[in-house]
Amino acid sequence: MDKDFLKEKLIFLRLWLTFVITIESACIAWFVANYNKVVKIFVYADIILVLTLFISTFIINQKIRKNIKIMRDLNNE
Repeated sequence: MDKDFLKEKLIFLRLWLTFVITIESACIAWFVANYNKVVKIFVYADIILVLTLFISTFIINQKIRKNIKIMRDLNNE
């Protein structure tokens, strides 16, 4: 695999990881500020969204680690 392609892929994955973590933080902050003030369906939807974003963070992080490992293997060759 091409090193430049892997670098671009890592940059893209890190960008998405940043977006996901930012949105996740905002949802948690909204939950803390509004859990008693809004309709319960919004609270439940926010909890589901935070869990989904947490899983997405984990998956993206695993992809980043895998690509870093591939890059290390390419450098060792």
